Amino acid sequence: MNALQTNTSVVYTGTDNGTLYAVDSRSGTSRWSFTAPSGAIHSAPTVVDGTVYVGAGDGTLYAVEATAGKRAWTFSKPSEPIVSSPTVSGSAVYFGADDGVLYAVDTASGDRIWTFDEPTGKVSSSPTVSDETVFVGADDKTLYAVDADTGDQVWTFEKPVGPVSSSPTVSQGIVYVGADDRRLYAVDAESGEQVWVSDDPTGPVYSSPEVTDGTVFVGSWERLLAIDADTGNTTWTADVPRTGIDSSPTVVEGVVYVGVLDGTLRALSAEDGTEHWSFTDPAGLIASSPTVLEGVVYVGATDGSLYAVESASGEQRWEFTDPDAGLFSSPTVVSSLEAATSAGSRVDFAYQ
Repeated sequence: MNALQTNTSVVYTGTDNGTLYAVDSRSGTSRWSFTAPSGAIHSAPTVVDGTVYVGAGDGTLYAVEATAGKRAWTFSKPSEPIVSSPTVSGSAVYFGADDGVLYAVDTASGDRIWTFDEPTGKVSSSPTVSDETVFVGADDKTLYAVDADTGDQVWTFEKPVGPVSSSPTVSQGIVYVGADDRRLYAVDAESGEQVWVSDDPTGPVYSSPEVTDGTVFVGSWERLLAIDADTGNTTWTADVPRTGIDSSPTVVEGVVYVGVLDGTLRALSAEDGTEHWSFTDPAGLIASSPTVLEGVVYVGATDGSLYAVESASGEQRWEFTDPDAGLFSSPTVVSSLEAATSAGSRVDFAYQ
């Protein structure tokens, strides 16, 4: 296990055999692997101030040194798998677990700050923090707003008639979230009141929405949708095979990138949904959400490969493969280990 040079950019991703990899973004070679988890890593890693945070199917949140791949600490209070991806805000890391609990843990020590156990279903949705409030969905058909400092409930939104496994996105004081009831909801972040609801998705919305330039982009079972963020009216749709979309879209310079469960990575115009290119090399599903940094799209597939693809052309730059595992986890990229904090399109958007 060799420490990384600090001027190198690195891609971090997890596999369903419980391995966390650090992959050189230029060559596609493994720099280190962390194999302590005894359960699958479907949670997407987050890197902040030199530490990688990731949950695993063994019910443990791991904090791992970004440069060397050594364990910093573990938090093993959850009694069920952690599919939810961790979110770091200030000195706390927030994540949900299949035991129906939202956790806040100290980033330095791994000690529990608070737990929120009101949900009566799994919390596989990944939390979003905005204005000192944590927003997260649960399988009990509820979107929760929780005080980030105390863990007290602020409000609940209970209009969905299916589980809320989609991760919420907050923009301009509105929370956007999908549900398994084939709807996308816009909810006032302060009051928890519904602003609008879109019935245009053709299937469950597992995909997490992204909001760019007044448009919400989100995937559903048979289509990718662009929806006006203010009105909830659909601007355009792009049909996909009936295998559907679990992947969350990312938007960079007027292009939407999204993975499809038929194993295709697609790039479409954000303006009208016309396709620029499709990358069809993966032999497995793409449930992973892509991230884009410096002209390269990174995405994982269940064929055990992490792909780096040119964002302009869709040409493959490299492929990193674990022949014994599939990749459901979404990759995160650190542009420089001197900063050692996640970068790229999805992170840039999340912290707007």
